[in-house]
Amino acid sequence: MSVIDEISRFLSEGVCPTCADLGGADLLAAQADTLVEAPVLDVLVQMFALAHPAEKATLQTLVLRGFAETGHALAFREAVDVLIECSEAATTIVGPLQKILCQRVENRASGPSLISAYAMECLFRLALADMIPRHRPLMLMVELEREDPPLFAANAARLAGAAFHVWREDSLLAALVRLLGNSDAESEAAMELGLASLYTALASDSGSEIAAQLQIARAYFDRAYKTGEERPDAAAYRATIDVLEGFASRQTSEQLSGPVEELETAVRQRDMWLFGLDLPEWLRPRRDREVQWVRLAQLVRATAGSLGRPSWLKPAAVMEQVLCVYDAERTVGAGPGLSRLLRPPIEAAFVQERGLRAHLDDLLASEDRIERREIAEKLRKRLTDLDGVLSPPGEGYEGVRFPLLQGALDSEQAVTEIPLDIAEKLELVLSDQIQARIKVAQPVIQRLLDEVSRLLQENEDYAGDVRANFDALTLQILMFCSSRLDANKSTLGERGAYRFDPNATEWDLQNDLYNFLIGNFPFGDLRAEVSDLAVGRADIYVTFGGPRFVLELKCK
Repeated sequence: MSVIDEISRFLSEGVCPTCADLGGADLLAAQADTLVEAPVLDVLVQMFALAHPAEKATLQTLVLRGFAETGHALAFREAVDVLIECSEAATTIVGPLQKILCQRVENRASGPSLISAYAMECLFRLALADMIPRHRPLMLMVELEREDPPLFAANAARLAGAAFHVWREDSLLAALVRLLGNSDAESEAAMELGLASLYTALASDSGSEIAAQLQIARAYFDRAYKTGEERPDAAAYRATIDVLEGFASRQTSEQLSGPVEELETAVRQRDMWLFGLDLPEWLRPRRDREVQWVRLAQLVRATAGSLGRPSWLKPAAVMEQVLCVYDAERTVGAGPGLSRLLRPPIEAAFVQERGLRAHLDDLLASEDRIERREIAEKLRKRLTDLDGVLSPPGEGYEGVRFPLLQGALDSEQAVTEIPLDIAEKLELVLSDQIQARIKVAQPVIQRLLDEVSRLLQENEDYAGDVRANFDALTLQILMFCSSRLDANKSTLGERGAYRFDPNATEWDLQNDLYNFLIGNFPFGDLRAEVSDLAVGRADIYVTFGGPRFVLELKCK
């Protein structure tokens, strides 16, 4: 009986054979060619982990050769799982193994692309376990290109997205933007870019940045949904953003019902799709987090209905729901951006309806144990802080003053005459985007900038912050053109090599401009290849929370 047949016999009995069961390390080494060609790399790794010290060296050589030569993707991935679980065994071979894995990733165009993807996955997991430095897998991820093989690119996009959430390297986002140009990886890349933008939104305390990042995240999720056969995870995140933005803009419970139901349906569909799949533990979805988000969306819808009434029939039960939403930042483990979205509508409702504040006071005055007393006291303190800056009833609206807007108008009465939603937006713009026009040292650029500004003077939209932001963006584009047109080949180096390539495409120019703006335009949020804007996809999209600009690049 051959060694492969013997291994199969043991596995059919539910037992992984040891080195001794198969005749010893020397016998296995003699049949190395057969073992490497067969889908048993995971068995070899397990035997290596359990081998006697005298047999370790022989089996180590066999295992490393298997990782370098096997063509069986499933066995390769399962071998990685076994190796990660046996950290002691992994430590003994991690040096030469790292080189083999990097080589398999680099040879993705000529070898089995799925194994190359699993090799990158192994490098990432080894880095997460602190067995190797993160710079090796990070370097491979930031060099991902849209021309990468389909299976590799789709898997690599997911890994790059996961790596961003661990290491927060913006260069990973640039790699994902490039993968948007790969039709097989587009959905995965869009999904990961959407998650990155959603994280940025929820981690921010700036109203304009939160609004901008949520807008971008939704566009990416919508793109992932459309290019990924209506994938339910993209639909779920898209609906979640609709719920958050809807509540923040004070939509009614009825208006929020649509996106809440869409979220519930998407999560159910995803559970059905994943049911029965034998996923590795580290790839299984966080079911507890999904439940938290769905529950929060349901509470948000219920709270929207409660805030629209002057008082409540069962105040204790309703107040519990309201406080859950007010404390959502801790409920789902998100950043301050969630509170920035959800707390103002609650505070405004308690300001406008004295009956709701009375419910809160009664709750805090009771002797009963209150599960969320701390957050209830926080809400009451916030209302107390607002007491000194409330407009008198009947004059304009009941709400907080807006110091920057008031200073700009130089009249307290003028502020109270502005609708609340407009005043809030104006205050955000004034607080987050105060900037001055730059005087440019280069006369040609200054002349072109002034000429563009002069031609737009009669456009009514070219005013205030729209004008300031447009001028700042125009300046950066003119600086880019000057840099690329005036520099020679040696000065531009590899990044500008496309300038002298007759086969260069719009993509080369787009990628260069995008990376230039990312580094030189920090106060605008930039994304590339955002769908459903203008007449299709925006080559480069820039937003400031309110105004947004679309750059379309054409090659003549």
